[in-house]
Amino acid sequence: MKKSNENETAPAGTVFNAFEECRVSEEQFPHIGKCCRRKVGPGGADYEKICPHCTVWISPPDPATLEIAAIIECPKYGFGKRITG
Repeated sequence: MKKSNENETAPAGTVFNAFEECRVSEEQFPHIGKCCRRKVGPGGADYEKICPHCTVWISPPDPATLEIAAIIECPKYGFGKRITG
């Protein structure tokens, strides 16, 4: 059975949000190239968000090891990951 709007097309000039349904699973999160970019510089790896739903921030250094971590979260799907190194 067809839905009433199944054969309708979007008006010309409609821009679709490519990230509306990103379909990244929790196992794939964060998907480099979809959720964020990874850049390696003199200070180590740095992450930059691509997806408008994701957030990326850097934690303060751990007092015992002075290690910092990138925290990447997707509030839309409830995913989160802490990446060190």
